[in-house]
Order: sequence, then structure tokens, then C-alpha cells
Amino acid sequence: MLALLWRWLLLAPALAFVGVSVFAQVGQGWIHSSLLAFVGFDGDLYVVDIDRSWTRNLTHSPFPETQPVWSPDGAHLLYFSRRDDGWEVYLADAAGNQARRLPIDPAQNLRTITWSPDGRWIAYPAVLDGASDIVVMAVADGETRNVTQNPAEDDFPAWSPDSRQLLFTSDRSGSADIFWMALDCGAARCPPRNLTQNPALDAMPQWSPDGSEMVFISNRDGGDYDVFTQGLDGSGVQNISRNHLDDTGPQWSPDGQRLLWLSPFNERYDRRIVIGDLSGVQEHSIANQDGNITSAVWSPDMHYLAFAYAAETTRQVYVMDLRDERWRLVGGGLDGHSPAWKP
Repeated sequence: MLALLWRWLLLAPALAFVGVSVFAQVGQGWIHSSLLAFVGFDGDLYVVDIDRSWTRNLTHSPFPETQPVWSPDGAHLLYFSRRDDGWEVYLADAAGNQARRLPIDPAQNLRTITWSPDGRWIAYPAVLDGASDIVVMAVADGETRNVTQNPAEDDFPAWSPDSRQLLFTSDRSGSADIFWMALDCGAARCPPRNLTQNPALDAMPQWSPDGSEMVFISNRDGGDYDVFTQGLDGSGVQNISRNHLDDTGPQWSPDGQRLLWLSPFNERYDRRIVIGDLSGVQEHSIANQDGNITSAVWSPDMHYLAFAYAAETTRQVYVMDLRDERWRLVGGGLDGHSPAWKP
């Protein structure tokens, strides 16, 4: 069931694997923490300084890299690198130096990885004994723990703001639902709790900044995927996007008052960025009729977005001021994708 969902996500390239990002406004211009990592046209990781207009290759590797994720303190960078045995996970310092491979077997079929807000842990879905479980690894020493230990398919882990709890998607109830678990208790003593309990497919949960709600996608209303919010106590389920095509990639604003997601605007499934409030009123719809926005991340002050935009033959990274929706090409015009702000 979750494998079918992943196939849909891979065919619809709007799924953004987003790291922790922190930056702030400066003067009349763009941002104070002005370093943005992205994947370049040659498969290397680059960092661009938005204020100073320079771009630097971080990896200089013959192997393709993807999905850069900054540590919460900005001192380190996680990324995937495709080597002889498959996709491996590397940890480097902020300059791209001292890269070391994390002890994760490529046979575990990693697709995404997420850093805990306190910077001590990473979580990822891994194929173990034929099924996908959620694994938590200590960044300091690489010690791992299978926290779900279930024959069902568990996927899409999301950290709580206090780094002590996880949300994840599992089909252990017969359909894909969103589950909650406490990491300091363990699955054996404190079994994960089903928060959605719906026969439809529910996936991609993200915790609200205050820890009281979650956002996720579900096809419970008419078969297409919409963006939903719900309280962690099971109350207040609300369809936010109500689109006739599949929406994906929901993210909370830093203050928890708005949501961002990616939404098709034509039958080719070209996607736009939509920003709306928690009642579903859409405040921004950002698109170009000649191409497709494939990922987006926004600033803590909610004034700026960084996103990847794909046209017929190019895919480039832009920064946009939400107050005037002006696009600014970054990286010297290099083809690129998967932007991630350095805290």
C-alpha cells in the first residue's frame, strides 16, 4: 500500500525533502543567513551566498548527490550519494569537508532522512527483514534503534518539536494511517497510537510548531490527495486544499498560522506553490504557466521562499519575496534543485 504511494510520489516530482532551515530578513534586501545549499546540474552539492552572489561546489564528487539537509545548528550537512552499492548517506561539515559515511546499508532502500530539532538524532524509514520500519540513529556515534519493529510498512517519520516523539505513516491497521509514538517509552511498552483511523490513505505528516496539530495528505475526500490538518488528540479534522488534483509536500509556517503545499494547476500536473491559512483561504498561488515548481521551503519570518522551478530543459533554484512575489534566480543560473537554507 505504501509502496503504491511512493510510486505516485516519484511520478509526481513535487515531494520536497526539507531540512531544518533558519534565516532572517536584512535591511532592504534578502536574508542575513544567506547561504543556500542545492543540488547542481552535475550532481554535486553547491552552496550559494545570496547576498554576495558567489557559488561554491561543496562535494567535487564523481558520484551524484541529492537531498542536502542542514543540522539545526548549521554546522553539518547530511546528503545522499549514489555509490557502487546504491544510495549511501554522508555527513560533512558546513564547508563540505570531513565527509564520513553513516553506517546505513544501501540495501535498506533509504528514500528520505530527517534531523531531530535538537540535532542529536536522525530518523529514516529502512527496509528490514522485508518490511519498512522507522530507525533512529544517534548522530554522535551512529548507534541505531528500530523504534517501530512491526511487520507492516512504516514510513514518513516526522519529529516533534521537543525531539522526543515521532509521527509516521503505517498500514498496520489495514490502511495507511498516521501514528504517534513516544521515543523514551518504546514500541513494546507504549504501542504507537493510530491518530487518523480512516480507510483512506493518510501520509506525509508534519508536526505543527507548537506540537498541538499535524498536517498530512489524504485521499479520503473523492480519491485525490488533499492537504488536511488535525489535532493530535484526533479533533478538528479539516480539508485545507480541496483540489480536484493531487496535492503534496505540506509544510507549516514557522508561526504555525499558515500552510504551504504544492498543487497541480493543469492536466500535465505542473505544480504551483499555494499558501493558505488554517481555514483553507488561499493567500498566494505562485506558478509559471511554462513550467513546474518541484520543491519549496520558506523562511522563519515568512517573507521569503526558496524553490526549484523546472521548465522544458532546465531546473533552477529561485528565491522569492512573498510581499511582492518577485523571483530571483540564484546560483549564477546553474541548473539545480532541492534547496535547503543553512541556519
